Amino acid sequence: MIKYQAWPFLVSRNLYVDYRTIVAPDFICSAKIANLLAQAADGEIIPENTVYLRKILNSQVGNLTLVFRVFHPTKADIQQGDIKEKIKDGFGREICFIEGLVIREELEYINIVSANFEFIHHQVLPAYQEFWHINQPVPAVESIAFELENESDHNSFNIINLSPLILKKSLPTIQGKIIKVKDKDCQHQVSCIDFSADSKYLAIRTENQDLYLWDLAKDQYNKLYAPKHKDFMSEVSFNPLKNQYIAMGCYSHPRLNQPTPKNYVLLFDLSSNNYKELTYFWQQELGEKFSLKTVNFSPNGLYLASATQQGKLLIWQEQDNYEKAEVLNIHNGYPINCLIFTPDSKTVICGVNQDNQGYITLYTVPSHIQSLNYIHCLSLINKLAISPDGKYLAVAGNSGFELWDFATQNRLYSQVCDHPLTAINFNSTGEIIIWGDIQGKLTVFDIQRKIVISEYPDIHNDAITAIVFNPRISQQFATSGLDQKVKFWQLN
Repeated sequence: MIKYQAWPFLVSRNLYVDYRTIVAPDFICSAKIANLLAQAADGEIIPENTVYLRKILNSQVGNLTLVFRVFHPTKADIQQGDIKEKIKDGFGREICFIEGLVIREELEYINIVSANFEFIHHQVLPAYQEFWHINQPVPAVESIAFELENESDHNSFNIINLSPLILKKSLPTIQGKIIKVKDKDCQHQVSCIDFSADSKYLAIRTENQDLYLWDLAKDQYNKLYAPKHKDFMSEVSFNPLKNQYIAMGCYSHPRLNQPTPKNYVLLFDLSSNNYKELTYFWQQELGEKFSLKTVNFSPNGLYLASATQQGKLLIWQEQDNYEKAEVLNIHNGYPINCLIFTPDSKTVICGVNQDNQGYITLYTVPSHIQSLNYIHCLSLINKLAISPDGKYLAVAGNSGFELWDFATQNRLYSQVCDHPLTAINFNSTGEIIIWGDIQGKLTVFDIQRKIVISEYPDIHNDAITAIVFNPRISQQFATSGLDQKVKFWQLN
């Protein structure tokens, strides 16, 4: 048996005040939209065994279902004697009660029995009895939820379905305007940046594989690590669970009289200023140079993932002290260009490029389930981002932007861009997406309206390499670029 939370409501009038909402659910009163019920609940007098059902779509408190009846109250309802005499307004017209319940779901049908409306009637009557004596409008009285059982069809009311009341979706408060807060000049091109979970630090990984830490409160900028050989671009990632860990990808290039080059993930421990190389795989085994490109911690901090340009996915676990990686051959010989975790940390989403086509593939970490070619994209994939609620997947591709419903695999929107996109991210509320391109242009996209709301050419003088939002300040974000700059922005 399905059970629903339902709230009583009442729309009516008295001798002096015209029809209005007298009783409304507490959440509707808090949102100050009680008049919406008077707008939606209307109809002719109907038989006692019949009720109306009407949906309200796109309200600011979500989609609602109203179930109500329309009848004439009597003087007994206002405690004035004759149980059969109908009450009338100041012009002698019979007054109607529009009395019913609100469910915070979108329903096509529900079984309702008379006991439900007997309960509702007793709940709203005291408020109406007070309302009867006033001559000026007052706010609606709040009602609280009760448990409504979806009864059997036996003795249930007949239902008349009315056309839904579809409201226009409200415009977002975000206008897409950005203001620069501060910036930092770096000595080399910046390949990636990442905030610590407490927002105190920004990790900066340069193209020559140096690792810097920017103390944002003290405005101190310190080098943490510099490898011997410097010529590969990769990512940097802060552990969200343990802020002392920073991971980044490194690569040593083959040179004359030098041992075989190797790819590795560097794991730096801020608490001890020590680091270790997670060197599970070697260049000679993979047969390609510039192999390791993407590195990312899971949102719960328990996993560290990296991938290669030869289609291998590597996952280390914090509980094993990152000693040995699980190695998976996701796409043999085809590059995994980027990877991210779902917000629940259970699934790795990989962007794979094969034969001028981009594919999304999934790997579920706890169950070791691999799903190939989950989504076919319109172009090669450069970067991926997922919304905080896990509903939307955004793709920054060589030919433009794509927005997907992650659960249903439906493409919701796509846009061809003038230049390849090189960075993308959702803000922390999931209302907007910001992407950057190879020319240094920044674009702000409204998810609800599916439109670009602002564009900013030449934010950087070269390719934008990363866009990261401040975990503690939802409208603040930072960008990095190949113009050797890191910049902070405020979004309005």
